Amino acid sequence: MMEMIQASIFDFFAMAKDASSALAESFSQAIKVFAPIWPWETCQCIFWLEFCLTNGLVLWERTFLE
Repeated sequence: MMEMIQASIFDFFAMAKDASSALAESFSQAIKVFAPIWPWETCQCIFWLEFCLTNGLVLWERTFLE
């Protein structure tokens, strides 16, 4: 039973990483495309969203699984 729960948790993190990586890549592309026309504050906000998606999930996973 415990092995099934652990496997489910690992599957969840794998799917969450894939989804957050794809979303972070989309944010990165948006910054490259729209940076010349968007205000700096908008690009900075998107950058921080990207940063939080890529790094926040890794930290949460390490904390939760250790």
